[in-house]
Amino acid sequence: MRALSLIAALAVLAPTPLLAVEPGDVVLSELMIDSGAGAPEWLELHNPGALDVLLDGCTVSDDGVAVHSLDGLVVPAGGYAVVGEQACVTFDAAGACNQATALVTGDLSLNNDQDVVTVRCGGVLIDAVAYDWPALEGDCVGADSCSANLAPDQLDATANDDWEGAWCVPPSSTFVFSVNQVAMISTPGLPNVCPVAGAACGPGDVVFTELMIAPPSTTREWFELVATRPDGCDLHGCVLREGPYPDPAFEPTDEQWATHTINAPGNTLPVTDADYLLFAKSADTVVGDPSDPGETFFIEADYRYSEITFANGEAGWLHLVCGGVAVDSAPYDWTRFEAGCGMGSCSVNLLPERETAEGNDALEQWCLAPDDPIYRSSTGLPFTGTPDAPGACLVRPWPGSGDVLFTEIMVAPDSGNTGTTLPEWFELTSMVSTGVELDGCRIERSRLDVETGLYAPTSTSSELVFGADNTEGGSILAGRSAVWSAGSCLDGADPTTGCSRDERVYGGISFTNEEVERLDLFCPDGSGGEVLVDRAGYDNKSHGIRTAHSALFDPSVADAGSLNDDAAQWCEASFLDCYATNGQGQCNYGTPGEPAPCEAGQIAMLPSGTPGCRCSLDEPVGAGGGVLFGLLLLLGRWRRTRE
Repeated sequence: MRALSLIAALAVLAPTPLLAVEPGDVVLSELMIDSGAGAPEWLELHNPGALDVLLDGCTVSDDGVAVHSLDGLVVPAGGYAVVGEQACVTFDAAGACNQATALVTGDLSLNNDQDVVTVRCGGVLIDAVAYDWPALEGDCVGADSCSANLAPDQLDATANDDWEGAWCVPPSSTFVFSVNQVAMISTPGLPNVCPVAGAACGPGDVVFTELMIAPPSTTREWFELVATRPDGCDLHGCVLREGPYPDPAFEPTDEQWATHTINAPGNTLPVTDADYLLFAKSADTVVGDPSDPGETFFIEADYRYSEITFANGEAGWLHLVCGGVAVDSAPYDWTRFEAGCGMGSCSVNLLPERETAEGNDALEQWCLAPDDPIYRSSTGLPFTGTPDAPGACLVRPWPGSGDVLFTEIMVAPDSGNTGTTLPEWFELTSMVSTGVELDGCRIERSRLDVETGLYAPTSTSSELVFGADNTEGGSILAGRSAVWSAGSCLDGADPTTGCSRDERVYGGISFTNEEVERLDLFCPDGSGGEVLVDRAGYDNKSHGIRTAHSALFDPSVADAGSLNDDAAQWCEASFLDCYATNGQGQCNYGTPGEPAPCEAGQIAMLPSGTPGCRCSLDEPVGAGGGVLFGLLLLLGRWRRTRE
């Protein structure tokens, strides 16, 4: 009796022997046929039953050429098991294993054309798939490699015989990395997914929200889109157009257009409501440095594009067209932002409240991303941006309205006839008790149209950007003045050796002494827009400002910020203030970088036009002083006429 009880107890404790594997107990459910770039190939088995299946005594083969034992492999009930050449089948962008291989077979190689994969147990055929990779390969365009994925509603040993009807390339959202950082569109060890085309995107359903125009390396451009349609839409088949035209339908054959048709792996690229979608040029990640995983994190691209390239030195437009209908358009002009980018590579983006089809239509609605955090690109180089996140704007101590004023302008220097060139120049004065930053600010020169009474930018040399366009920027200390000269030092010397008055050099605008013009200083407002900081009007011809004399404005007068836009409020520099001589020993007059209060209203305006005030004379103008000034004025006019 005791012997029988012991036998019974041992029977209870012993493992229950597994039944022999029958046809259909395991199903070939995913094949990595062409892994790309030397990455290992693999295959997946699915167990559709309610009990785990042990595949001792079973084999898998590629048309019987290479037979691999499956001894020890357990495929869990309702689950998946991956068989491959290496211990890990997928990795994150930093190189860490994400999905372990259930069984390492050694050399597993699948023919990249047509072939048959079979699973046999004890000589019994459990499942077989005759595959034709070229029939699906076209759906993998845009990815390094894609698996062939059995549709989730076809997970049995009979349905998977229909290659073209039951198998698919997974959607691009199933993005993973192989061991050597090759991007794979696949679902190893996970439930299978076949793409389902979504509704076509219409006007405003998707909005451009961020542009990396000048990346650390030229092949790492990227941009970001966000979906605004509540039920989402599908971007597969839509067209990206880049060029100089704001109308995406303008002459589609024009050679200045660059186009890219979105051909997503699996023939679908869904974007859901409020989902940020990253498009990267020739790269799989927007953020990440695989060689330094401890210092950075990674943001993978949702889609890789080609054919289109942002122009770094001129304005352009990026358009999205779906089904022949414009979905969204975004302007860009890196020259407007480059000077404010301290990293050398920064994205431009929108504040969240501007993420609409109308909110991104003007350059003034875009802004530089904050200086922190600093990301690293997929090549390891630093940049700033807000990829895959709501936008934010860089804020620096840029001046606001009236914080900085134009206080002196040299429109017509006299260089003489000896080859010595004395430059045009201008002076800015800080009116606030803190220093101000000018990098990223810009000056626009415009001219009065006498017929319309309106000002408009001139056809040439009409704008400069501080910190770009060969223009030095920097800051102005509280209450101080700074001078910018055109191309050389004030005395004509080469600026590379240093200038005696610490003047800074600019390029991009030039002045005229024959027309009514004005200068506008604009600075970023930290929210994607601009502030008109100051406006200076000048009219040398009508107001008698002579060659070799600067025009000065007194910033200490009441309401100075609104007065210096009137050319009549500017003074002619006195003959006592010789700041440089030309090659013939003739003086040029002005007070660059120095305080020069004007004595306004002491000389009446004459119909022929004379200065409205005078500056830097030792004594107020009396009868004698007025006569002397008038003689000098006449002499200056006679000389200019002779010239």
